[in-house]
Amino acid sequence: MINRKLLLGATCIVLGASVATSAFATTPTVINTNQKNVANTIAKMNATVVDVGGNVTATTAAIANSASVNVRNTSSGVNTQVNNTQNSVNAKVYATLNGLVEKVGGDVALTAAAIGNTFSADVAGPISAINNDQFFRGDVASTLNTTVTDVNKSVTATSAAICNTGTVSATTASAINATNKQLCNIDPSAITNATIRDVGANVSATTAALSNSFTLSSLVANSLRNINSTQQNGALTQSVANLTARDIVGNVALTSAAIANGFTVTNGN
Repeated sequence: MINRKLLLGATCIVLGASVATSAFATTPTVINTNQKNVANTIAKMNATVVDVGGNVTATTAAIANSASVNVRNTSSGVNTQVNNTQNSVNAKVYATLNGLVEKVGGDVALTAAAIGNTFSADVAGPISAINNDQFFRGDVASTLNTTVTDVNKSVTATSAAICNTGTVSATTASAINATNKQLCNIDPSAITNATIRDVGANVSATTAALSNSFTLSSLVANSLRNINSTQQNGALTQSVANLTARDIVGNVALTSAAIANGFTVTNGN
């Protein structure tokens, strides 16, 4: 079974570079975002890390478009509407991490994440509508090449390539209307080549390629009204993992997942 929390972690890594908006107004709140990318976005790291007493974290993240909206209208009772439009056309989005890690006293976490369009909205208070429209045409690829040896604690390795991803969380709204439209064209590819040995705790390695992913969660039961989603994939979606794990004290969890379209709705606690 695919660990969705771990897959989403690859997306959350890059949201720190996104545009965040908070609203405390007493008038209706309408937020419009419009992002377009037509240029290559490339992140690459070559890392050698040896003899570390604590933890080691190495991350490469390439993102074409990223938007994050955080609205708190709980006291005013004002409706919120969010309209997100993102386009990335004829652009390469590549994230590559080449890492050699040896003799570490703590944990090791290695991540290569390439994302075309990413959108998140966290809304408290009444919601009139949330509209998400994402289009990606171009290569999106993540590559993790690593050798990890002699680690006292846990090792986590993640390679994730995503065309379009959207996440909406509504904490207090009693009525939610949402429309999602995602189109991916040209290939998301995630690759991991890893040798991991002599680890004192658990090992987790995840390789994931996703074309379109959308998640809507509401904490208020029976709050969903009109929820419409259209996801279209015209791309080869591939995940390739070549892994060797040896002399591991704890558990070993290895995942290679390719998902064309994924849509999840959660209503109530």
